[in-house]
Amino acid sequence: MTKPKETDLYEPVKSHFESEGYRVYGEVKGCDLIAQMGKEMTAVELKLSVSLKLIFQAMERKKTAHYVYVAIPRPKNARNKHYKDSIQLLKALGIGLLTVALDSPIKRVNVVSFPTQNRPPNNHKTRAIKKEVEGRSADYNKGGVTKRKIITAYRERSIRIAVLLDKHGQMPLKAFVNDYGEDFSISSILQRNFYHWFVRIEKGVYDLSEEGREALSDPQFKELVTYYRGLV
Repeated sequence: MTKPKETDLYEPVKSHFESEGYRVYGEVKGCDLIAQMGKEMTAVELKLSVSLKLIFQAMERKKTAHYVYVAIPRPKNARNKHYKDSIQLLKALGIGLLTVALDSPIKRVNVVSFPTQNRPPNNHKTRAIKKEVEGRSADYNKGGVTKRKIITAYRERSIRIAVLLDKHGQMPLKAFVNDYGEDFSISSILQRNFYHWFVRIEKGVYDLSEEGREALSDPQFKELVTYYRGLV
């Protein structure tokens, strides 16, 4: 059996929350998984074991989410002292614990303990997470991933613009606004050009750069590019 990775936990935990009626997103502002239902937000940190680092991360999430869980692989021995002590510590801190049966063909998620409800302040961090989630059309990331480009709301909007330019060629900013509205901050993204995907032809007129064309061929963006090409 290959050594488990944090990303192996993501799909089972995501399915667990989706079955409860949540909308789930991976890698949101540093959090492995955000599950949202109405105005209620739940944060989940994925790790291979309970550690001090994990507890610190979970405590940080309590500042921005109503409920916080940590998710780890199901232990081989549930009577292990470290595991039992970890459960008690997490309960005392108001953090929930999920275990995932990675050692089974059916990677069942078990709720070992539920978290207590937090009342996170409506600060800039909380608002940033909400804005990020609202700006994504779907979940294109896998929580716990490293060395991979995260599809943030900003990157998704940039891809949407790149798809439009790829189809129509040079476009004046006015055409974007008239035909597609300003719901995804067109002017700001084109002018900032954070990824160098766009080139300014003349005042108010933009085209796709070579970097932009390469981005549309990036396998990591394939699902999202296909989605937006179906809309234009």
